[in-house]
Formats: sequence, C-alpha cells, structure tokens
Amino acid sequence: MSFEEAERIKREVWRLTCDPFPDVPPVDPEKVASFFVGRRSEINMTLSTLYRGDNVLVRGTWGIGKTAFILTTLHRLQQKTVSNYRKVLPIYIMDFRGGSVDEFYQTILYSLTRVVKKSVWDRLKFIRPQEVTAIVSIPPASLQARWKTEGRSSVLEQIEGFMRRVEKKHYRLVIALDDLDKTAMQQGVINAMFHDSLHLLRDRRCAFILTSRAIARLDDLEISHLGIADSILPLMPMKGERLREMTISQLNYVRREFRDDAFPFTEDAVDEIVEKSMGIPRVLNSLCRKTLDIAAQQGYTKINSTCFENCFHKLQDNLSIRIPPEIKCILFYALERDGFLVSSKEETLEEVLALTGASTVHELLPYFDRLVQANYLVRAERADGISYKVAPGREKAAMEGRKLVQSPD
Repeated sequence: MSFEEAERIKREVWRLTCDPFPDVPPVDPEKVASFFVGRRSEINMTLSTLYRGDNVLVRGTWGIGKTAFILTTLHRLQQKTVSNYRKVLPIYIMDFRGGSVDEFYQTILYSLTRVVKKSVWDRLKFIRPQEVTAIVSIPPASLQARWKTEGRSSVLEQIEGFMRRVEKKHYRLVIALDDLDKTAMQQGVINAMFHDSLHLLRDRRCAFILTSRAIARLDDLEISHLGIADSILPLMPMKGERLREMTISQLNYVRREFRDDAFPFTEDAVDEIVEKSMGIPRVLNSLCRKTLDIAAQQGYTKINSTCFENCFHKLQDNLSIRIPPEIKCILFYALERDGFLVSSKEETLEEVLALTGASTVHELLPYFDRLVQANYLVRAERADGISYKVAPGREKAAMEGRKLVQSPD
C-alpha cells in the first residue's frame, strides 16, 4: 500500500489529526497535562512540597514518565497558584549535560537570564498560565566559557540578584532539572554536585524538582541527610488500567471527535499491548505507534488481537534488521536468563563481560542503561535489585543472537 493510502486511513478512517503516541512527551506543559493520567497522590504531594519551598527528587527508570510527571506538576502548580499572593514562576530545564557544581550554577544563571526579564514580568498578568513556563535548553559553549572566566563568585552574585527580583515580585521560583544523570553515569557524581551547591538547594526562595534514574539506596540516604530533598519519590510501573486510560486519553487528544474507547484498537488488542508494556508508558507508546503505522500500511481499518499479532511479528522483522550482531547476542543472553538481575548477590554474566570487555557486572550498568535508552532493554527496579529484560519487539533479534552465539563463525 502506498504512503498516501496509509495516511488516508489514519486521517479519514481512524479520524486522527496527527501521531497520538510520541516517543518522548511534548515540551508544552498544557498539552502534556491534558492527556496525563494517574499518579494523583504523587502529584498532590509534590505540589504542596514545592509550594512551601522544599525540593523533590523523582526517581525512576527511563520511560517511566518522569518528564511527563514534572511538566504536568509545573502546569498544575501554576494553575492552582495564579490567584494566590505568592504565585509560582516555573522553569523547566531540559537536557542538562553537566555534573559539576560550576556547570550546575552556570545552567541556573543562564535559565534565570532567559526568564527573569522585565518583558516577562509585564506579560504575566495578561497571558495564560501555561505560557509562563519557560523551556530552557543547555547554554551555548561560548556562554559557558564566558562564565567560567568570571568565576563562581560572580555567577552566584548574579543568581542572588535574580532571586531577589523574584522574591520582590512575590513569586516562588520553581526549577525543574530533568534527567540529571543522563550523561553522568558514574554513581556519586551528581551527589557530589549536590554537596557543593547546598547554598542554592537549601534556599527557601527557590524549590527544585529533580529527576534521575533509580540508583543506590545509600545515595538517597545521603541526599536526605544533606537536606537537599524533602521528598524522594519513586515512580513505579503503572497498572494496566492506567495504561488503558492513557491510551484512550492520548488518542482523544488528536481525534477529530471524542470517543470513550481506544478505536482503532479493540479491547483485546489493547489488553495485549498493555501486557507487553511491562507498566512502562514509553514502551506502551512505542508499541501503539508502531502498530498503527504497520496496520495502516497493511490496510487494516480496525486493530484487533489477530491484527496486532501480525503487526507485532512485522515489527520484530523490521527491528531485527537494524540491530547489530553483538547486541543480538546480548539480547539472547538476557532472554535466556529472563533478564539480567544486578543485585547485592554478584552475578557472573561471563558471556556478556566477554562481549563488552567489562571487568565486573557493575561496570556493565552504564552499558545496560545505554541499551535501555536505545529501546533494546527495559529496566525495572525490584526489591532484590535492578532487572534488565528484553524490550518488546526485540525477541526475534534475541533468537537470532542465539544462532550467532552457537555459530560464532
């Protein structure tokens, strides 16, 4: 079927205006909040903590919904405080690439320089609350270099000046710093940054909502001891009922008319997709998006259980072609073991160590996490350790890895 015909099915038969299942959430807080479901108690706790000036650390594996959670929280926080004496000025800092205290301070200063301007304050009274939330990317290298030459004391003085302006306007500054350890994989790097920036992190004029992967429990104890985070919030895998609600909500956001079902998916198809998603919203979105694409290309007007199985087999074929042989071998070992479990009880994983050149299992963690980012593995925190399982759709590649392991030549 031609591309034009597949798009016609999406547009005219399924009545979709655009893709309802993005790989990553949009950066528009209002849009994310409109289809966000679940986590009500976690959001309410976070709202009250941030408004009183305390910090929240959100833990969770990639794909669990940390970014959607904090964007929704910022949006609701601003909506709830728009008529209060003390309002909220939220800043969402995306793509933080630092790890040192100087990079942390420079990023904060860059964000405040972008946001706390006279024109912004003048507009606050006249625009919708969600328009105030600033989406700030990392500072250009030239600006970083300039601030490094000025020295830390100058940077801190400028930050203090902005903080006084925010306080004078009766605003609570709320800064969201997403995926702190996305590029700083070594354990302890982020904690060292926290330790050296207590001056700002403990300032009650400013509240932080921070997100990172779930890492060692001792790191969380140290963060609590330093008084950095009033609340450490783990985002757990979502229940099937919530994932079904999420599917319908995201479809309704781009449908030409509201529906209370998951059309073009039937209930049995949604059940299968939810089961394969392992409670991870990003896995759900990926399966739904790719199934829609394949079903449209095959000319299906409705996606039932049989259709989904056909699409899932096609998905595995498409993915397997692009996966390198060494990754297929690692996927096979993960499938054979029903996942890699990294815990206090040391596993050998000799075959994987030989493939990667790592010396110990814990040296494999950054490598495993990169495979999670590439959607080859799914990471889950368990009571007895961290589990890495083969991501849905990679099963055929894992079985091809078996042939490579058995016949390396």
